[in-house]
Amino acid sequence: MTDGGLTANERLEAGATRQASLSFCRRDAGVIPPLGAENLEKLETTIDWWRRWTERITYRGPFREAVERSLIVLRLLTSGETGAVAAAGTTSLPEWIGGSRNWDYRYCWMRDAHLVLAAFMQAGFDFEAKHYLHWLMHATQRDQPGLRPLYDIHGRSDLKEKVVSGLEGYRRSAPVRTGNNAKDQLQLDSYGSVVLAAREFVANGGEFDASEASRLRGFGRTVCEMWDRPDNGIWEIRGRRMHHVYSKAMCWAALDGLLEIDRTVPLLHDRLRFEEERRRIKDAVLEHGWNAQRGAFTGAFGHEHLDASVLLLPRIGLIAADDPRMCSTFDRIEDELAQGPFVWRYARGVDGMEEPEGSFLACGFWACEYLALRGEKAAARGRIAALLEAANDLWLMAEEYDPASHTMLGNFPQGLSHAAFVDAAYAAGEGEA
Repeated sequence: MTDGGLTANERLEAGATRQASLSFCRRDAGVIPPLGAENLEKLETTIDWWRRWTERITYRGPFREAVERSLIVLRLLTSGETGAVAAAGTTSLPEWIGGSRNWDYRYCWMRDAHLVLAAFMQAGFDFEAKHYLHWLMHATQRDQPGLRPLYDIHGRSDLKEKVVSGLEGYRRSAPVRTGNNAKDQLQLDSYGSVVLAAREFVANGGEFDASEASRLRGFGRTVCEMWDRPDNGIWEIRGRRMHHVYSKAMCWAALDGLLEIDRTVPLLHDRLRFEEERRRIKDAVLEHGWNAQRGAFTGAFGHEHLDASVLLLPRIGLIAADDPRMCSTFDRIEDELAQGPFVWRYARGVDGMEEPEGSFLACGFWACEYLALRGEKAAARGRIAALLEAANDLWLMAEEYDPASHTMLGNFPQGLSHAAFVDAAYAAGEGEA
């Protein structure tokens, strides 16, 4: 042991094995993990559990190994205690080396809810989906009938952002942060995400108790009252609020989802109001979100910048994937935000930060899913295969990726990247069409 470090050397012959047990404690009783037969038995038990778990996966397409790994990631990001699914297990890994886009992602984002729950349910993991959905209902009790953008795994939202002094950050990309001030933002797309998760749950035979049904109704009423306000958007831009197209569309999805649930499980007391507000939101998105000069749905009403989140409009059912306006929007995003299969969220500087960032892997998979919904499944599978080049040897993916330097960026592994991939893989199918 030298300079606070512990080193050891041992020469092994081919086929030989050794076991090592390491433990660190400070002002507490030391716990030494056991070696020998007990250790091997625990290892075999663990491997057998995961083997039986992955055998339940329903996907049989060309990306089976990667889908399996992504679902394992989502399961490992799931709290066994509460059912919450964290966005990532890390904090402050930079979205650009040397930059300051370093955020704490060890929390649970409402915006991810419908994508994560859909990944679990499509794959056949009803138990995980059920517990995640019930956690969503529990976590939102304190803020009902509103929603915060994120919570910790216990449903707490007091997550004040702090800079940890004395740490230089990954590859000197400071600052290192704990907590996340996005907790205080207005992120209207969260309502649609939670309701779409609930709709998926009900469509697969799930049920709600009276308090959960009341909470969902409350979310709907909040949407009716707040959908026409500007917000910080899905990307949580830390500047002035805008009328983000995706946020409005997800408000529409919230009301549409509640009306759909109500057809199966009586839920609403004011159905006519929800139907009227749903119509108003759709009219607003199609009129003010569409920019004829740009030939695209832009990122926000009255603005010209593009935003890859609008690729999800067909997925939520607001507009058909083969609608000429969506086709044109996809082409503009391909021209301005894409490099091969990799897609950036928006152009540099849109968020008020001049430093660059990597392509957003979830956006790349959203483009794949869009093509699949448009009927171009072979093209979608081709793009998925190209995007998977960004994964490491264990099929793990970060939040972002720089195709120029072949560098993963942002927190790792990122649940949203893996959920978006699983959803795209299912949408792209297994055949040649």
